[in-house]
Amino acid sequence: MAAALVNESLLEFVELDDPGEDIFASLISGSAADTLDDGEAATLAVGAVSGHTVVIDERKAQRIAAERFAVMQVIATADILCSERVVTGLGAKQVGDLIFNSLAGARMFVPERHHAWVIDLLGARAAECQSLPAALRQAVGSLT
Repeated sequence: MAAALVNESLLEFVELDDPGEDIFASLISGSAADTLDDGEAATLAVGAVSGHTVVIDERKAQRIAAERFAVMQVIATADILCSERVVTGLGAKQVGDLIFNSLAGARMFVPERHHAWVIDLLGARAAECQSLPAALRQAVGSLT
């Protein structure tokens, strides 16, 4: 699968240079509150040295990115799924199913800026999504 994405120029493998490795090391060492798993740390290190936008769904990684790399653009998977291009290409029903499955199965994080849109898209199904804030789930549950 990865090879097909590379062939279509949709995926590129990159290696960390020395500055990137230093950033990576700083993100995986220290107190638990201020360190990340290897995947998030590598993603942020690549973004920091390349200047590219990174996609991170983990809340702690987003917080650390905002604190340490203020100029880096960090988005969540929900930003991609909620984009006009994706909704137009796939259709609202399929995007709704993708978001529901991502919330219910993978506990995807949805930034607050997308809460209203996701609730409108999912309707009553949003009450089943434990990764959404309890207040949102309860509000949806009270409407049904």
